[in-house]
Amino acid sequence: MAKRAKESIRCILTASTFLLAVFLYGCSGEKPVYVRDIRIRGVITDEAKKYLRDLEYMDESQVKYLKEIHFVPELEKEYKGKAERNGVLYLVSTDYDSLRLKHELYHLEDYNACKGKDCSESEDFIHAVTEEWESLGLSEYQKSNRLEIYAGIRLKYDDDRREFKKQCPLTAEFLDNIDREKGLE
Repeated sequence: MAKRAKESIRCILTASTFLLAVFLYGCSGEKPVYVRDIRIRGVITDEAKKYLRDLEYMDESQVKYLKEIHFVPELEKEYKGKAERNGVLYLVSTDYDSLRLKHELYHLEDYNACKGKDCSESEDFIHAVTEEWESLGLSEYQKSNRLEIYAGIRLKYDDDRREFKKQCPLTAEFLDNIDREKGLE
């Protein structure tokens, strides 16, 4: 009986060591994983797989500025996603939201699409948003700063372009110009 217990313990330790090695190997980036041409890092949970599925169905223009996604267990300030100017996204791997990936991609667009400064800092954007502020229908969180204003407006624009263009023609024109530069129109 003691021999069988030792074998079981050895087997469990070997399996645990193997799983730890697989986990650390996957996180170390030694063997990179790519979806499209985007490097994926971190632990791929069931929730993370949903983001990767969404990524596969996105238009090339939506992922134009994305270089890497890091799936992480948590982020500061209870954030569930974070975009960095260099094209890296951080997403909490245990908390899927169908709009989060798009929201973070719009931060990347804000940082990169307007050559030389954030789109949300441009005079045309500030003028359009100021003129149409009441019609934008942003949530309190979306109103919290210019970066969230941009991402929130972009999501609303994508949701119903025709209605958005009626309600906020100046802002829609600004976004249409960005889309033209990205080769969408």
